[in-house]
Amino acid sequence: WIFQMMDTKVTNIFAILGKPGSGKTTALESILSDQKFMKKCCMNRLVYNTTRPPRSNEVDGKDYNFISNSEYLDIKSKDFIESRSYDSYKNPNNINYYFTKNSDIILGNNYICKMKFLQFANIKEWSTVKQLESVSKIYMYPIVLEAPLIIRINRMIPEITNNDDTIYDICQKILFENYDINRIKNTTPYLLDKMDTNNLFINNSKCTIDEETEQIKAFTIDKLKLHKH
Repeated sequence: WIFQMMDTKVTNIFAILGKPGSGKTTALESILSDQKFMKKCCMNRLVYNTTRPPRSNEVDGKDYNFISNSEYLDIKSKDFIESRSYDSYKNPNNINYYFTKNSDIILGNNYICKMKFLQFANIKEWSTVKQLESVSKIYMYPIVLEAPLIIRINRMIPEITNNDDTIYDICQKILFENYDINRIKNTTPYLLDKMDTNNLFINNSKCTIDEETEQIKAFTIDKLKLHKH
């Protein structure tokens, strides 16, 4: 099976979603490491942008495109697909922006990535509008990783160092994600409906990373076959 593009631009975006500690990064890295799968699915990694400084294990252009606040402010509003901002409990004046630009998504390409729930909702809304103003077809498939809170916290404990900032960061991630999900439920309650066949839900507290990866691959292949040219 090899998926190729026609003259009609078809864009498939597979978004790995999940609350902090659900294993989004691990799942994505596992998929990306399978170069044969990535090539046959004509898959690209979708990389977003942020104004926060990179962490010690992050690579510019791979994990995020890291830019300064002044560069962010210079971007024209029409060039944004979506933008979110988060302040810091420790320093409320320290605001970090996370955003996706029009140039990040090239219509006609397939993408796999991890996303925040609110980010997915915003890009989903953009894709609907984009299809109305062009001949492109944009299909978005959420892959939701689920695990109980206690398991997710235990997974994040190794991130904690003697520096209190890491504890603040973990607590803030959990609270912000819950807040974003509640906003989605109030505005688009059926966006992540378990009955929607375009969605995949995986309880990864009951399966290994290899089993999880195989489920994601099978789901991806199945959806791409729907738009095989």
